[in-house]
Amino acid sequence: MLNCDFPFNGFLSAVAGCCGQANLQFLAAALIAFRRSRGELTTLRSFSKRQRRRCGLRDGLRRVSVEDLVVEIHEHDQTHVLEIDELPAELDQE
Repeated sequence: MLNCDFPFNGFLSAVAGCCGQANLQFLAAALIAFRRSRGELTTLRSFSKRQRRRCGLRDGLRRVSVEDLVVEIHEHDQTHVLEIDELPAELDQE
């Protein structure tokens, strides 16, 4: 999961054609920030199995391990990747 690269370059090209340069620059900056923040998760590779299993409370309601949190982040990101994949087609319809 920590090695995933999201297919946003094609998306940026599609957006450039229909939304203008200003929006493209904004999206490119957002992509850089996203990749930087997700890149910080790679530090988890150096964690021992014991460290990855450490738990805390999520939203003060349920226990979650570091491993579980990474899985949740990945699933959350995948939802947005699907939305982004669909966006150029939606923009073409407008």
